Amino acid sequence: MTNFLCLGQPQDLFGDYTRNFEYALEEFCSMHWPCEFENKKGRCVNVSTRHDKRGHQNAKGKVLAVGAYKSGFNGVDYKTQWMNMLKTWLADLQEELQAVESTNSEQGNHLRPIREQHLKSICHFYWDLKQPRQPRSGAWHFQSHGTCLCCLMRAPEYALRCGHVLCSRCVVAFGEVRKTTFEMKFCPLHADETQWSPPWKIRMKPKFAGIRVLTLDG
Repeated sequence: MTNFLCLGQPQDLFGDYTRNFEYALEEFCSMHWPCEFENKKGRCVNVSTRHDKRGHQNAKGKVLAVGAYKSGFNGVDYKTQWMNMLKTWLADLQEELQAVESTNSEQGNHLRPIREQHLKSICHFYWDLKQPRQPRSGAWHFQSHGTCLCCLMRAPEYALRCGHVLCSRCVVAFGEVRKTTFEMKFCPLHADETQWSPPWKIRMKPKFAGIRVLTLDG
């Protein structure tokens, strides 16, 4: 195994992140899963966190009926299945990563297998969200200026030709360096659909450069 896996197998570290996984499920249920109430006037679209005071409402905000949030799906009952699915997916990803690592072990770049595996996973993730009767993949329908949709961890900083905005680390990871310029030949969210020629150029301030201030006289 390479050095970046010296802390142990991901399955062994799963317990350290259990609370984060539980919180993600709880947040999804409370803030994203809509009420299942439905009558002749329509179906309720309110989620749990904004349902109590508003009752059952449709997408236009019209009140359908008075009542509490209803749903056959909840985080408490689904938690065990959720955790088992995560463990299975994690084991599959680790197996695929080891296969990619074995083919790149002689090249001396320990981060390359991780980047290749992440690129494959993120492209498949957005492709699975493809909307019906849409010619483009699901990645085209997701935009965020608050979170980098490639790593889902840091703030986005640099816009690409397709309109997606990535953080500096993802630009460095998937771009080719040319002095202080990084050339992006594709967007990592949908690489197959964004093969750019010439590459999209992103200029970054050198790592140890100071603050630059433009002053104009007159």
